[in-house]
Amino acid sequence: MLGIFTSMFYYPFSLLQPIAGLMCDVIEPSYILFFSGVITAIGDFICGLSRSLLGGSIGRLFVGFGCSFVASSCIRTILNWFPLEHYSKIYGIFLFFGGVGGILAQTPFTLLARIIGWRWCFYSIAFVSIFFSIITLIFIRGDPTSLGYKAINEYSGSNEINSFKEKFKILLKNLFMIISNFNFWLGAIYVFCENGAYDNIIGIWGGPFLKEILGYDSVKTSNALLGTSIGGLTGSLINPYIVDTLHLSRKWVLVCATIISALCCIPFGFFPEKLSFIMVISLFFVLAFTTSGFAAILSPLVLELFPPSAGSSVGGCITCFAFISLIIFMPLTGKILQHFGSDSKDPEVHNPDGFKYGLWVFDLCALSIGAFLLLFFKNKRKMEHHFNSVK
Repeated sequence: MLGIFTSMFYYPFSLLQPIAGLMCDVIEPSYILFFSGVITAIGDFICGLSRSLLGGSIGRLFVGFGCSFVASSCIRTILNWFPLEHYSKIYGIFLFFGGVGGILAQTPFTLLARIIGWRWCFYSIAFVSIFFSIITLIFIRGDPTSLGYKAINEYSGSNEINSFKEKFKILLKNLFMIISNFNFWLGAIYVFCENGAYDNIIGIWGGPFLKEILGYDSVKTSNALLGTSIGGLTGSLINPYIVDTLHLSRKWVLVCATIISALCCIPFGFFPEKLSFIMVISLFFVLAFTTSGFAAILSPLVLELFPPSAGSSVGGCITCFAFISLIIFMPLTGKILQHFGSDSKDPEVHNPDGFKYGLWVFDLCALSIGAFLLLFFKNKRKMEHHFNSVK
């Protein structure tokens, strides 16, 4: 039942990503953020008022719909307000704060729920969402030229076009340009494999593995998984600076990072009994650092394939594959665990072979496939010189 409630967020969030990206390239991002924030708040209120699974699921559906427009709006705003050569650094900071929000939504929010109750937690989120939506609508604009400032990057955006017909033509043009690019599909499948493998561990099955196979209690499991949060946050902040400062190839950095993350799966799958707590948290840190921590490197790698004016469209389409992977990876691992059944010594826990093949070998293969496909990715442009190459 909890799986149904959870999935009601991911389905609209995933499927609306391409639409959100396309819209943010032709509509003022602050307007989109305002309406998405209001829709999210409505969903939170519904969840707080709900008395049944159906009511809660409807609320989650609204939350997923509203949140689906946030990332693309921010990508469009970053591309307009900062020089293109700094995109990966700024996007990394954006991901960092998103990760901080994820941490606050765990233990701190659980403690808050014990104090004020879970219903008022939803109400509180709704009020905060409405507050920041209004602040965004009043003070934020997605393009400096709309506030009378000089354009940061000398490419023509779509905000200057007022005709709905012209904006719709640009939307269709961007969509066709993206889906007809072979390298985009290589990047999309890479995101599907990499994000699916990472969230398969962190999102649902890593915790049960630590408890059932390694015998950790809830506190120790939470502390071990903290390594992933720290690794992802650290990587989001420092990896863009390292790659840009040293002028490293984004493609080959990602290939090497993905191979390292794949290797991290081997100890968990083949000799988990030999892993100390320090080794576990260290492996989780490296796994997150080389996957989630490199998202800010992948984004400009794919964006460089297209004109900057289509940046949100590209980002939305790529993000779609990241969340579709959650819909496939997590249930598939669950099916494999069911196939292997329970442990012969303890019927309350899964068979260790189920975790070995359903989680670690499965994710190892997915990450390996992602790294292999990225070898064929051809990118001849640099973000900082991109305008000159497409002008």
